[in-house]
Amino acid sequence: RDRVDQLLKEWQDLKDSVDQRGQWLGDTLPVSEAFWEETARLSEQLDNIGSVLRANQDLAASPDCLRDQKATNAELQQGLNEAMGELVGVKETGDKLESRVGSSEVPDVRNAVEDLKKTSDGLAKDLQDRQRELDSQYAAACEFQDALQSCLDLMEQREAELSDLATVPESATGVKDQAQKLAEFRESLGPLREAIERANQLGLDVAQKASPDDRKTVEATLDAANSRWDAFMDGLNDSEHRLASCLLNLGEFQHALDHLLNWIAKTHNTLDAIRVPIGEPRLIELELAKHKTVNLDMASHGDSVARVEESGQQLLRSKDANASAGETREKLHDLKDRWDKLLSAARDKQLSLEKALRESRAYHADVQELAQDLANLDAQLATSEPIGGLPDSAKQQLAKFEELTAGFPALRRRIADAHEAGDALAAQADGPGGLRLQSDLSALDKRWAAIERRADERRKQLEEATNTVTNFHGDLTRMINWLTGMERELAGLQPVSRVVKTVEAQIDAHSRLKAALKRQREPHNRLESAGTHLKYFSRKQDVVLIKNLLSSVQHRWDRLVSRAAERTRQLDIGHREASKFLTMWRDLTAWIRTQSAALDADQAVSSEPQALNEQLVRHAEFQAAVAAKNPQLDSARRYGEQLKNRAPDFDQAELTTMINDLKQQWKELCERALKRERKLSDALTCSGRYLEAMQTLIDWLNRAEPALSPEVLVGGDQETVLVLSESHRQFEQELDRKRDTLDLIQRSAAQLLSNSVADANASRVQEQLVDLETQWDRVTRLSAGRRQQLDEAAANAEAFASKARGLLALFTQAEQRIEALGTPPDPETEAAYQERINEHAKFHEGFSGKRPQLDEALALGSAIHDSSHPDGRPRVRQWLLVLQSRWDQVFEWSIQRGEKLQEAKQAAANRRHLLRELLDWLAGADASLRANEAKPMPDNIQEVELLLDQQRMKRLEAFDFDEWRQRYKEWMDVNKFRVMDFFKKKDTDHDGKVSRQEFIDGVLESSKSSLLPLAGFKKDSIFVL
Repeated sequence: RDRVDQLLKEWQDLKDSVDQRGQWLGDTLPVSEAFWEETARLSEQLDNIGSVLRANQDLAASPDCLRDQKATNAELQQGLNEAMGELVGVKETGDKLESRVGSSEVPDVRNAVEDLKKTSDGLAKDLQDRQRELDSQYAAACEFQDALQSCLDLMEQREAELSDLATVPESATGVKDQAQKLAEFRESLGPLREAIERANQLGLDVAQKASPDDRKTVEATLDAANSRWDAFMDGLNDSEHRLASCLLNLGEFQHALDHLLNWIAKTHNTLDAIRVPIGEPRLIELELAKHKTVNLDMASHGDSVARVEESGQQLLRSKDANASAGETREKLHDLKDRWDKLLSAARDKQLSLEKALRESRAYHADVQELAQDLANLDAQLATSEPIGGLPDSAKQQLAKFEELTAGFPALRRRIADAHEAGDALAAQADGPGGLRLQSDLSALDKRWAAIERRADERRKQLEEATNTVTNFHGDLTRMINWLTGMERELAGLQPVSRVVKTVEAQIDAHSRLKAALKRQREPHNRLESAGTHLKYFSRKQDVVLIKNLLSSVQHRWDRLVSRAAERTRQLDIGHREASKFLTMWRDLTAWIRTQSAALDADQAVSSEPQALNEQLVRHAEFQAAVAAKNPQLDSARRYGEQLKNRAPDFDQAELTTMINDLKQQWKELCERALKRERKLSDALTCSGRYLEAMQTLIDWLNRAEPALSPEVLVGGDQETVLVLSESHRQFEQELDRKRDTLDLIQRSAAQLLSNSVADANASRVQEQLVDLETQWDRVTRLSAGRRQQLDEAAANAEAFASKARGLLALFTQAEQRIEALGTPPDPETEAAYQERINEHAKFHEGFSGKRPQLDEALALGSAIHDSSHPDGRPRVRQWLLVLQSRWDQVFEWSIQRGEKLQEAKQAAANRRHLLRELLDWLAGADASLRANEAKPMPDNIQEVELLLDQQRMKRLEAFDFDEWRQRYKEWMDVNKFRVMDFFKKKDTDHDGKVSRQEFIDGVLESSKSSLLPLAGFKKDSIFVL
């Protein structure tokens, strides 16, 4: 009792622990799902922000586009702020989850939150940097646009002024005045030239940070402005050239010569003012443009120089030459010398500019190419794709990254070379060119540092991810191999033994298996945690495989745990059964050995009458004890046979040996008891006390005769009949041994009667002998009759068992057939259902035809039950109940299956009929609508309302409430919907009442789903109906 109470207490404690664990897990699961779902969603949101930010790295050049970019950046900042606000909630959920999970799971939760924090901080910094770049570019773009517009406005004004000076006067005085005005006009172009240069410089600053397309747009705008400036200067030079030619034509040689000398001096000054910038192609191009303007001016004045020289030579050769000829010759010589020097200076300046432009373009082309390569590399590094969830995909990602970063040393050398070349150019440059060179190099260094930092972070991330994935799949492989090994071990285990020594060895081996299972639980939990992490952060195409693998492992683990628990239960049952049989066997064999020892101690047969009588009494008591133990022997032998039937093959020999050994020991004890009895009987007879011997045999026959009565029932199941047959066989053997005692008594009595005279004692002996022989014959006949009864009972038991086994097999086949007939046909048409119904009817008819077999088996079983021994009656009764209940169960199921098939057929017909009605109604409604549409619509609102009222009334006239109610009930039955459910659903205030309006609205709402045109009726009309 105490042990039972202790087991119940332990069971209750275990149940409470399991319930508490289940409650804890049930509370933790929503927290875990919420955390990882929020983490995945927030990670995707941050990735989207990063993707948009990386996709808009290039800056625009126009203020309008820059305003759009600033708005986009502000939206991204707002999205990031919202995400960082959600991150606070995710961290709170993570803290809550950390308090509920094991210590091995906490790092995963913290790492997930830290990764999100690191990503959000990086995005915040990038957005701030982006905002500063946008603000700076926007200010520069606005300044450039204003400067360009101011330059164009000023140029338009100057173009108008030049147009006014384009007319050449006819008089020499007018030409001189016009030339003076053009000279003054040229001097006044300084602000315009500065405006052009400022616009070009600002444009270069804007284009430097802009995207390639916007850079081309800015350069095209600057080229148009510069071309307009060149055209303007060409017009000015052309005007001056025309005036110089006009002066020559008007004979103003000295004035033309002085004008050319002044022009050469100014042009030389202009050439000297053209500097050679270093490191800035656009500035060099501007200076080349200025030089081009000077060259064009020089080309246009080339003819003037030649004409002045020719006119001077003609003047010197003429007869009108006077004392000023020497001065003229000297001026001509000076003109030629200064013109040649001007041409030489122009050529040298152009060569210097072209060389500087080539070097600058080559340098900037290299820097631009390097910057583009760095930008492409940065974009590739910034592209954050989910990690590979498989070792191959993770290693491929790492290998792809290593391949991407394999060019880092070459890039590092290129940057060093760019620094060396840039420093050399910067040493020669001054002003904006040097600043541009330093800015470009600084931008390269900044970009390279960011790339190296991002590459290091990405490499660390990929290496950690690869290690995580590799370790996970390594652990997964080891777990799968371990599961496979354990499954093989469980599958290869021998069946549970029914021998104590063997089953105890099996229990020890299973205890080691359970210990291994317990040790593997922690690795299994870690594997599940790592897999959950990978499911949320891996590529989608890998997540499916990971889920399948984890699901398979979990399924195999659960099945392994279940099989181990089932094995434990089977071992407990086997050990209990084996221990019970062993205890019974040991108790009986110990008792047999004790009784055998008692027989050994009482072997001598006394010749003294008194002592012989005492031995006879003791032996009678011994035989009574043996007879009392016989039920225990039968019970142990029967239990051993049952155990042997359930035991595996390798136990059969040992169990058979134990059973046979028990039988043999019992048989030897019985034989020794009979021998002892025979010795005592012979001693009793030999001592002349044959009357006592005769009485002893009579007493044995008296004890045996009632048990052999035909009134005693010996029927039953096979096992019971076998036990009874074996018991009777032992009695027959004992009867045969008693035959020797009878023969000895008969010989002794015959000798006594032949040597005695006729007296009363002889007559009494003769009567007793006759009674003994008569009783012996009667017992012999009863024994033969019992054997015949047992043979008939065995035949009946075998026939009943055969019929029962056949019927059980029939029931199993019938259940399988009924199950197969229950599957819906494809397609679910009336004809298909009718065919299935015909098949079921044929099957049911055939199954019903097996009823006579059941009745025959039940009749035979009932007959056996009526003639059964008390030990066999419960078993036969159980067989009868099983057969009858199984028949009723299968028969009832078959009837239900037929009814369900009929219902399914009717449902299919109803659906077809309802569909036909609906189609007919739709066709009629469509025709009616078309006919009404053909009629002109009245303009009066009252007439329209009247027509609407008439149309509702027409529908009400055709409305059959009983039909609608029947359909509504059918719809509720199909949808498993009850009227009380309807009222409870509409009773929103839980006052136990439904208002009229709530009822009408509910009927209207539900009628929409019942495919009935009720929703268009007036609510009041429905309620009245």
